Amino acid sequence: MRSLVIALILIASVAAPARGQESDSATIAQIAPVRIDATRDSIGRMTAPVFLNGRGPYAFVVDTGANRSAISRRVADALGLETDGTGEVHAFTGVFEAPMARVAHFRSGAMTANDVRLPVIDGPMLANADGLLGVEALRERRLILDVENSTVSLDDGRRPLAGRGWVLVPGRVRFGNLIVTTGRIGRINTHVIIDTGAQTSVVNTPLRNALASGRGDARPVTGTRIRSVAGPVVLDEAVFIPRLYLSDAGIANLTAYAGNLYIFELWGLTEEPAIIVGMDVVRHMRALALNYRDQRIELRVTRQSPPPVARLVH
Repeated sequence: MRSLVIALILIASVAAPARGQESDSATIAQIAPVRIDATRDSIGRMTAPVFLNGRGPYAFVVDTGANRSAISRRVADALGLETDGTGEVHAFTGVFEAPMARVAHFRSGAMTANDVRLPVIDGPMLANADGLLGVEALRERRLILDVENSTVSLDDGRRPLAGRGWVLVPGRVRFGNLIVTTGRIGRINTHVIIDTGAQTSVVNTPLRNALASGRGDARPVTGTRIRSVAGPVVLDEAVFIPRLYLSDAGIANLTAYAGNLYIFELWGLTEEPAIIVGMDVVRHMRALALNYRDQRIELRVTRQSPPPVARLVH
């Protein structure tokens, strides 16, 4: 049996207690589009360069499932940051307390902030990334992940994206700053969250049960195990989904793990079918944009038509 280790699968959201009038959120310094070069970490997630207190760049995972940014313990120690209290970190597998470190200046592209408190997370729990770049500052903005060209951009979301092949998927902002849309698998309607901090895709129990009924034309996958280094969870069950439709875009040949994970409870998605689409799918798209201003997802897939289908190989 092949064992695939995922670190926290990964951080889904970070919450810290409020302290007076201090601000833990970054701000967008410019309205004009700003593009920064991105790289890939050891498990295929896109990372953006981040400067902390004038030092860096550090490779932070661009995590569309994280409400707030976080820093690794290794980087916090290298910068000599002092911890200041603790905060709750909500992960796929549960909740734990993390020390909070104060950063005088935080910058990544057009995203800047002063006097920010960040949760400090152990390196193995981040799959040894330097930190997570959350979406706390993206209200009324658009985050563009050009997977094909390995760049990350921010703009005001008002102008159509350049190039052919973009598909607009209506959504809604929920759970702080998370865009949730509706997808279709066969005759099953399901909530869809695109989480670029997750190494792999996961379905909740209601969707697993619906797929098992045969309405989604899915089949079980055996011989694969997924486990988290952050908590006592082992997912032995996975399903192969021939096609997941998001509006007119079809995501083909998707393998998703199944489990009644804490994150679905946190997001209020325990009663209706839901799927978290991770980087195992996103890395095969040409580009992905999350438009927080218009509450929609914009996908650039292959030019095959109709309908366009993301090119996935598993």
